[in-house]
Amino acid sequence: IDRTLDRHWLLFREHDELFDRWQKLTGSGPKALPLAPALPKNTRFDQLDPARQTEIVERYADFANFHIRRNDSELRMLDLLCAQLESRHAHAVFFMSPLNIGALESFGAFDRRLYSANVAVLRRVVERHGLTLIDWNRPGKVLPSALFADATHTTDQGSAVFARRLYRQLAPSIAAGARP
Repeated sequence: IDRTLDRHWLLFREHDELFDRWQKLTGSGPKALPLAPALPKNTRFDQLDPARQTEIVERYADFANFHIRRNDSELRMLDLLCAQLESRHAHAVFFMSPLNIGALESFGAFDRRLYSANVAVLRRVVERHGLTLIDWNRPGKVLPSALFADATHTTDQGSAVFARRLYRQLAPSIAAGARP
């Protein structure tokens, strides 16, 4: 794991230089995409201009519609990490970060079946090593849309609500010294 991560971070640290070299070799550069203006801090998603809401959801949809495959390198890294935690008898909990499911569904940008299939793949890997995965986006656990600033980031109030939920879920296991 350490060797793989070292190689990954080396490429990440050197990405600017590699990109400069690529531009010099090919004489090309990336297409410039206009950046959206920054959102005011803690503005609720439902209080944004409808055009901005649409832009946020479309950006999420561009990156969220994929199937996790068994041979995915990131899934392999998760498996290696979980194996290492298991070998050290570590008590670890993984969780799916809250998504603004209400907004994503209202824009038709959330595929529940695809999401659930991907979570099932992750859950199998994590639980195979005796660890825990909590899905905060399944029915009954979803945070209200009013607690989000966009599709994936909570407001300060949303973070506080999520922290309390996470604490309530983990506190009994931590207090008992047992695996969550």
